[in-house]
Amino acid sequence: MNNDNFTFGAFEKNQLIGAVTLIVEQKNKMKHRGNIVAMYVKPKYRGRGTAKKLMKEAINYAKGLKQLKQIYLGVVSGNEGAIKLYQSLGFQTYGIDKKALKVNGIYYDEELMVLFI
Repeated sequence: MNNDNFTFGAFEKNQLIGAVTLIVEQKNKMKHRGNIVAMYVKPKYRGRGTAKKLMKEAINYAKGLKQLKQIYLGVVSGNEGAIKLYQSLGFQTYGIDKKALKVNGIYYDEELMVLFI
């Protein structure tokens, strides 16, 4: 059993339609931090609140882990829908990672966000 990696899924008719993963830092001086490293909802199921429910589940679970005090995530700067979702849950932007991602030769900035719990 892995005590630092938690994945939550959303299902419809026994089919996985979305997932989010929370990873707890393992270095001694960083054990108070968690990271959302994966958040995905199948396109057909977007706009139904599934992502918000998944994120709330991960956040509530994180709150139950007494050592965690903050949750971090990164989101592509142009993804306004995701940014609004994270802001609605209390995440705040603390920086921009320029050219953080490269897809098919195109660079994308990543907005760095944190939620203090």
